Amino acid sequence: MRISRADGNQIELLKPHPGELKQNQVLAVSFSPESQIFVIGDITGKIEIRKRDGSLQNTIEAHKLPVLGLSFSPDGKVFASGSGDGTAKLWNINGSLERILLDNDNNNSKLRVFGVAFSPDKDPDKQIIAVTINNNKVKLLNRDGKQLKVLKGHKRLVRAVAFSRDGKLIATASDDQTVKLWDTNGKERGTFYGHNDRVIGLAFSPDGNRIASASDDKTVLLWDVNIKQELPELREYTCNWMQNYLKNNPNIDDSDRQLCNSQNKLKTYYRKFRQKFKEIHRQMDVGLSPE
Repeated sequence: MRISRADGNQIELLKPHPGELKQNQVLAVSFSPESQIFVIGDITGKIEIRKRDGSLQNTIEAHKLPVLGLSFSPDGKVFASGSGDGTAKLWNINGSLERILLDNDNNNSKLRVFGVAFSPDKDPDKQIIAVTINNNKVKLLNRDGKQLKVLKGHKRLVRAVAFSRDGKLIATASDDQTVKLWDTNGKERGTFYGHNDRVIGLAFSPDGNRIASASDDKTVLLWDVNIKQELPELREYTCNWMQNYLKNNPNIDDSDRQLCNSQNKLKTYYRKFRQKFKEIHRQMDVGLSPE
């Protein structure tokens, strides 16, 4: 697992300890709010709890099938996990099970929980846990596992979910190649089109005005949640941000630095931008730093 800066330079490469996760594919990672500990979910259903320096604190036999989603609560005292076994669970940071949030009562072998996310509320009684299920829906639960709302609108399964920092908006990513925006009352606020394959990860910017989405089309796109125009206008709006990125990123070729200097070069820029991302074999998730 690599930890990198926004300019693409690697900060740290976390290597497995001898015999630990050496051959098990990591499918989910989540850091605590203070970044002192993080949890790793693997393809066997295990969850590892590690300190910031990478030292192993505990290993949990958490699920019967792969761990597909992990998320810490805002206070960092508990974290939620979702799995291919169709369950979502709540754990404390010592690795003890707090409760089963969503159970696969009927042992449905086709049921999957792909993503979990906490709302930013500090009060546990007000927190919402969003759980994405492969029935094209997202369930909103409280910390006791009680269902509050169900988000319906995607045409295919939902792989990722995220809350804005103020807790007013929810974004979802789906195999239908779209990103949808919702309020916490379950009302759909908008749909963003632009990916050419399933969307598998997303994150809000700290101010809640941007969403980054990652797709199996090997691109990462940036969206403005306040803009309701079609995609060409959205790309035009974000060009100023990307212009600064192109000029200042030391890893960008000199020939590419002027690609976003005028609107008539936008198509050329996006074609080359997408081609650059084809060097990435596959994104499993994406995140934006708090700065």
